[in-house]
Amino acid sequence: MALHTRWKLLAVIAAGVVLVGGLLLWLNRPSLGPFTGFPDGTEAMGDDEGDTEVGESTGDSLDDVELGDVNAMVATPDGRLGVWGSGWGLVADADGVVRFGTDTDEHVRLVPGPDDGAYLVSVCDLERVDADGRRTRLVPREELCPVDEWAEIYGESGAARTFEKIGPIVDLDVSSDGALYLADAAGNRILRYADERLETIAGSGGWTRDIEDGGKALDADFKPERIAVGPDGRVFLLAGRTEQDATMILYRINPDGTIEAVGGGGSAVPTDGARATEVELLMPTDIAADESGNVYVGLNCCPDESDGFRGAVKIAPNGTLDVMFESGLDAPEDYQEQDPFIDGMAANDEHLFAFLAASAKESEYHGKVVRIPMGNGD
Repeated sequence: MALHTRWKLLAVIAAGVVLVGGLLLWLNRPSLGPFTGFPDGTEAMGDDEGDTEVGESTGDSLDDVELGDVNAMVATPDGRLGVWGSGWGLVADADGVVRFGTDTDEHVRLVPGPDDGAYLVSVCDLERVDADGRRTRLVPREELCPVDEWAEIYGESGAARTFEKIGPIVDLDVSSDGALYLADAAGNRILRYADERLETIAGSGGWTRDIEDGGKALDADFKPERIAVGPDGRVFLLAGRTEQDATMILYRINPDGTIEAVGGGGSAVPTDGARATEVELLMPTDIAADESGNVYVGLNCCPDESDGFRGAVKIAPNGTLDVMFESGLDAPEDYQEQDPFIDGMAANDEHLFAFLAASAKESEYHGKVVRIPMGNGD
């Protein structure tokens, strides 16, 4: 009887240790503050207050990593998350554990690759990086940086050499079948890399945003800002402003090679149920797509104006728009008037991810990656 009682006591103690440990982890998780406006179930995955540098973060939890100024993010259908900023990038798995991290002085952009590795673009290099850090160049530099071709596009402006120095690729994404899609801001085109072959799927080289709705994507002129890959080979493109038109328009490149506008171009403020092409996309900074064909846009305009909106919207395949969240601050008077700012987004069928930043008037900086469950805001 005494032995049985002892085992029961040990079992109770063990259960208590597990409970206390779980409670401590829960208490130590990053909070959502100072940001507000998220739907129920939203949680913080990481912020700028972590102690671990990105280059030494492999195997650590994302909430232990110091995340500075995030530029963009991408999520894969299996739940992995790629995050990059100025001179750094990482890949975390669905549980928030970092599987790959790199620090570099170069302009880095990356997406999750096979076997805990990543595909990485830096300046004029497209590489596969293994989990142990070994790099394999996938495309010759002259293919990714055809300077003579760029010189014909830009004439004597010197832009070709500038792009060669800083890197032409401003965004990239990966499809469910492993194909890479690259937004080339120097050649004004969208590239696809698959089966050891690089091809242009959209863009004729010009940057005037001369796009025939429903026309051939290869005949379109645009300056790519952001891209996101949806299902069945669909690619979403956020086309940049022009001297004649300061608005931003979201396009979809279809598998049959046509391109059509799916959001922006109007004057309405984002509201649930609006037609996406009748809404004005004010200051979008990133886009993301899920496997159901929805595309998400982060907007950052004019919170003190009647037509201002700061938050994220979803555009469904049928063209309707819904608000996912409208961001705010718990003490807005303590922050710069342009805050909060959404600076990166990613999505899969289960979650929407967003990076928000804010700078307090006393120069204190806050940056946070949040995970928002789908099913809210639908």
